[in-house]
Amino acid sequence: MEENLNEIYNPEGSELRNAQYHMLHILHFLADICEKHHLKYWIAYGTLLGAVRHKGFIPWDDDVDIEMPYKDYVKLVEILKAESHPDYVFQDHSTDPYYYFAWGKVRERNSVVDRLDPDIGKLWKFNGYYVDIFPVEKAPAIWVRMSGFVYNAKVAGMRNSTIPLCHALANMHYVICTKFLFKIFRVLANLFPNSKLNLTYGCGFTYNYSKDDLYPLGKMLFENRVFFVPNHYKEVLRKIYGNNFMQIPPKEKRIVHTTLTTENKQDKN
Repeated sequence: MEENLNEIYNPEGSELRNAQYHMLHILHFLADICEKHHLKYWIAYGTLLGAVRHKGFIPWDDDVDIEMPYKDYVKLVEILKAESHPDYVFQDHSTDPYYYFAWGKVRERNSVVDRLDPDIGKLWKFNGYYVDIFPVEKAPAIWVRMSGFVYNAKVAGMRNSTIPLCHALANMHYVICTKFLFKIFRVLANLFPNSKLNLTYGCGFTYNYSKDDLYPLGKMLFENRVFFVPNHYKEVLRKIYGNNFMQIPPKEKRIVHTTLTTENKQDKN
C-alpha cells in the first residue's frame, strides 16, 4: 500500500516530490540551527504523522511544520534575523509588512509557490517554499481561542489592502494585540501553574498538551534523517487527528495546499 501511494502521489522526479525536497532542505537548515544553539524543537502535525505512519512525507503532503517552546522561538527569530542566509529568509510581520500570521516561516528566497487560494499571500514579500514554525506556550485553551478571534476578527480585508489607511489600521490592530493584549495574557497565564500548553496567542488552535506529552523529547526518522519528536507522540497525534490517525484517509481527504508552481525570482530585499 505504501509503495503504491508513493507511486501515485510523489514518485521520484515528480513536481510534488521535488517540492518536498525543497522543504526538507529548509527543515535540515532549521534543525541544524536549533541544535547548534541548543533550542528545543520537534516536527509536528502532518510532518509528525508522516514520520510515524510513512517514515517520511505523507505522500500527498506539501508542507512541513515544526513546533517549539515560545521562549526558544523568540531566540530563534533573533538568530535568523541576525544571520542573513543567501538561500533562506525568516518571514513574520517584522520582515514582511503584509504577513500577519501569529507564527513565522522560513522560506526559500528564490522560488515562488502559488497558493490554491490566490488571496492568501498576494501582498507578501516572500512566497517561496517554506517551513512553518509554531510557538507553544503555557496558555489556557479558552484564552488562545479568544485571542485568535480578537486577532483575526474583521481585519482580513484590511490586511489584504494596499490602501494606506487600511494598512495603518491593520498595523495598529497588530500592535495592540501582540505588544499589549497577548503580553498581558502571558503574565496572567503564569498565575495558573496547571495551565496546559497550546499554540501561541493569535493562532487560535488549541490542543491542550501536557508537559509529559512533549517532554523529554524523543527522536524519529523522517526522510533518512533523525529529528526531534514529542515524548508521547501517539497521544499528541490522537489529540490532533483522532484515534484512527494510523489509517490512510479516503482519497477525497488527501489534501494538497498549493499548486506547487515554482519559478526563480529576484529577492525583494
